[in-house]
Amino acid sequence: MELTWYSRKVRVFEGPIGDLRKEIPYFRRDPFRLESGGTNRHLDIIVRNPLKRNQGHLLPHDNEGHIPITTVSRQYILVQS
Repeated sequence: MELTWYSRKVRVFEGPIGDLRKEIPYFRRDPFRLESGGTNRHLDIIVRNPLKRNQGHLLPHDNEGHIPITTVSRQYILVQS
């Protein structure tokens, strides 16, 4: 049986916790801007960086590039491990 979460496929990983960190995406915060270069002084954008290679094999996310996730207020704090 295939595992799903809200109808999306779920990947399961087992192993040392240090190896698990490679499977968790890293998010960054960027200014919310237009292609013309203008920025919104009230909002930032949260972007997911692509995952890195895992044991020499490309992960499915590797070819997705940087993915915009959401816009947030400048008062929002992004916490990562």
